[in-house]
Amino acid sequence: MPPLANLTRKLQGLAQQMNRGGEVFLADPQNKYLGRICQWKVCAPGVRMRCDALHCGRRYYLHDDLKAIKLAPSVLAAPPLELWPQVVARVAIPQDIEQGLLITMTSEKP
Repeated sequence: MPPLANLTRKLQGLAQQMNRGGEVFLADPQNKYLGRICQWKVCAPGVRMRCDALHCGRRYYLHDDLKAIKLAPSVLAAPPLELWPQVVARVAIPQDIEQGLLITMTSEKP
């Protein structure tokens, strides 16, 4: 999760410079929403007073805001970019994400 969290923060920083936003949402194989990637570089219980994760720090970099975010079943069933168990891109992927995440992931497979 740390490499994904690092790339997510970079994505958010670049998007913010253009008055845009970006999030990485996580779901399990049964299409159940697990939460988002934590926006904080230091993610641990009690470090951030503003953290609204239900279980802050239980799993590093997982912001389980299940009461705040509800994703449509169609988005969970066919997300724009799926990273596991295989990489599936359903939209055009920005070059920095492709270079920093997707190529690294596919080259690490046994």
